[in-house]
Amino acid sequence: MGKVFISYRRVDSDFAHRLREKLGVKLDDTIFIDVEIREQFFIDAIENALIDCHALLLIVTPNTLKPTLINQPNDWIYYELKTALSLKKPIVPALEESVSFPLNTDLLPVDIQIIGKIQGVRFPEGQFEEKVEALADHLVSISHGALRRRLPTHVSCEKIRRGILQKDDQLHWLSTERPKNKADRKRLALRREELLVERALLQKQLNDCI
Repeated sequence: MGKVFISYRRVDSDFAHRLREKLGVKLDDTIFIDVEIREQFFIDAIENALIDCHALLLIVTPNTLKPTLINQPNDWIYYELKTALSLKKPIVPALEESVSFPLNTDLLPVDIQIIGKIQGVRFPEGQFEEKVEALADHLVSISHGALRRRLPTHVSCEKIRRGILQKDDQLHWLSTERPKNKADRKRLALRREELLVERALLQKQLNDCI
């Protein structure tokens, strides 16, 4: 089972907890948020959760990257981002509708400015459920199989088998491709790796289903 670490400001807790609840339905993984940590173990719990996580979900609102906050050496958002980057953890910004992309990072600490170049998921008004689906898929994709979608109870074993056969067909088709250059070879290799991860996840679901 994988783990998603949610990084957020207290003032944005409604958005953060709503996302946590919805992702908990979509993902068969642990969604970590710091609300349940006992104060005396707070720092250790945060650090261990960052080490263990397979992706950091950054809740981005107008409060998140305020220069007056995030440039403070003891700011938690800064600490969590800096630590996740040093650990080479995938980071996914979840942008509230009022936040534009790309993010303006000119006034941020230099060691976290790269987050302005990271692809995120924006949550326009009225599209929350749709964007949660997109966010769940994106988290699974960047985790290289560590995170996975929760299998709906109505999905049959036969449907999973059909999905495996489709992946086998796609892998067979890739094997017949003749790359023309180095870029094509790299693209095909990455796609093959993605298909193998997706097939392995389906196979595990089938094993659990039988």
